[in-house]
Amino acid sequence: MQDKAGARCQRMAKLARHADLLVHVVNRLRAGWSPQQIAGRLRLGQRDETNGCAVGRLCHETIYRHVYGPAGRTEQFYLCLPRARRRRGARHGRRPCRHRIPLEHGIACRPVEVASRSSFGHWEGKMLIPARYGSNANVTMLVERRSRFLMLLAKPDQQPGGCG
Repeated sequence: MQDKAGARCQRMAKLARHADLLVHVVNRLRAGWSPQQIAGRLRLGQRDETNGCAVGRLCHETIYRHVYGPAGRTEQFYLCLPRARRRRGARHGRRPCRHRIPLEHGIACRPVEVASRSSFGHWEGKMLIPARYGSNANVTMLVERRSRFLMLLAKPDQQPGGCG
C-alpha cells in the first residue's frame, strides 16, 4: 500500500509523461494562445493538426505550472502568455494598505491655536480596542486639550442575534 502511494507521489507531471501533448501545448503557446484557450480546445476533443494524433484533456492550471516551472522557465514560455509576466502572482492577495487619514489632516498640520492650547474646545480622541479576537467592545477616550477634561465612553460587546 505504501509503495503505491509513493509511486503516485513520484509520478511525473502530465505534460512530462505525454510528449505529444507537450508538443501540442508548446506549439499553441508560441502561436499566441492562452492556457485557457488551449485547455478549452482540448476539452472539445479536437485532434492535433500537425501530426494527426489525438491529444488528451488538460487543465489550464497544469499548463501554467509547466510554464512557471523549471522546464518552462528555461524555455521562457512566460513570454508567450498574454501578460508575459516572469513570476506568477497570487490569485487572492491582500489589498494594499492605504492611509486612512489623509496627510493634510495630520497632527503636524493643526492650527497654532490648537497646538499652543490657548483656547478651550479642542478635543482629542482615541479608541481603545481589547486584544481579544471576535469582540466588538471598545472604549472611546476624549480629552479636552486645554483643561485636560477626560470623557470615557464604553461600548459593550453585543451578543449575536440581538437588536442593535
